[in-house]
Amino acid sequence: QNWRYRLIQYYIDPGTETFKANPVTYQKALDDFNQFALVNRLNQPELIQKYLNDEKDPKRYILNKYGYIGNKTIASALFFNATTAVANRDGQNALNYFKLAHIYYPDHFQTNLQMLIHTWGQDPKLSDYLLKKMEKDAINNSFLAKGLMDGLFFVKHPQVYEYAKLFKARFPNTQVFQVY
Repeated sequence: QNWRYRLIQYYIDPGTETFKANPVTYQKALDDFNQFALVNRLNQPELIQKYLNDEKDPKRYILNKYGYIGNKTIASALFFNATTAVANRDGQNALNYFKLAHIYYPDHFQTNLQMLIHTWGQDPKLSDYLLKKMEKDAINNSFLAKGLMDGLFFVKHPQVYEYAKLFKARFPNTQVFQVY
């Protein structure tokens, strides 16, 4: 899925005037990328379970992390579909894709952050679960803490300033937390 994404990015903005994308090839690549999840039936419970079981096998670690259809790659494809659905104002499909991406790769910070933002106020239990999960990563990484702060500020989380104080104390050399 990564090479598909790079191909689409190149077609959209090749960075040179000499390259002219063939419209048919471009549309085929775009359709292939956008239909990846459906064509590969990634929303089928039995297939989800197979990939989750495969990920537990230590011999498959490299394949799952970097392979053509490993769990991380699948989650990235689903995440792209979710953000596309958000851009198209298709909230229900976006939520379904975010949740599916989370199932395939529950530790992907960006997926969890986007899911928190797009589901905020709809399911307090889900929001609390996602927030606790991201706190564990953000407390040790100022870049992730900044992302979490931006998300909390965006949704107007009632404890955004408490989080800012926590991260300011945790990362005293990161000036961005002074803003909050």
